[in-house]
Amino acid sequence: MTFCQVTCMFDYSYRDYILSWYGNLSRDEGQLYHLLLEDFWEIARQLRHRLSHVDVVKVVCHDVVRTLLTHFCDLKAANARHEEQPRPFVLHTCLRNSNDEVRFLQTCSQVLVFCLLPSKDVQSVSLRTMLAEILTRKVLKPVVELLSNPDYINQMLLAQLEYREQMNEHHKRAYTYAPSYEEFIKLINSNSDVDFLKQLRYLVLKYSTTIAVNYYTIPR
Repeated sequence: MTFCQVTCMFDYSYRDYILSWYGNLSRDEGQLYHLLLEDFWEIARQLRHRLSHVDVVKVVCHDVVRTLLTHFCDLKAANARHEEQPRPFVLHTCLRNSNDEVRFLQTCSQVLVFCLLPSKDVQSVSLRTMLAEILTRKVLKPVVELLSNPDYINQMLLAQLEYREQMNEHHKRAYTYAPSYEEFIKLINSNSDVDFLKQLRYLVLKYSTTIAVNYYTIPR
């Protein structure tokens, strides 16, 4: 995520959740905006520092895979055939009902706020409580509901497939219609799309191998 994208995210959040009510109460001419922006970047730095100690490869390729495997194995055992003895599918304690889920998210929010809030603000119990509640109700809870919606997952996968198909078609036209070798090299040098360049490299190797095989199999 770039600097401009992060700043834009903060601007939209400030406009929708703060300025919508604070603008009618005060005429501070942007003082609150700059104070909150300073704290926001301090939180971003803290988050970046803590995430730098996370082994992303291990989390994605090991921890997440094992967790999903365990989940689906337990789900399969719970949905055993009639002649088999089904095993109870034990849910996490936070998933018993909606109230338990909210309490669990509140605990997560409190930990995040305590770890990421600037040192000058972390001593304020009322501020921590308010921010944790906002984070729970306005961020974590909606995100969990969105990501656990099967229709959203299907729509997201479908959108990604359609996007890749459109991009592949666009890139295919781009290198197919290159009129000369010079234009082809220029197309490579001027493109920064990693997926396109990887696909182009694969096609170059594929056609080069085909040409080489055909050359050496021609009867002499």
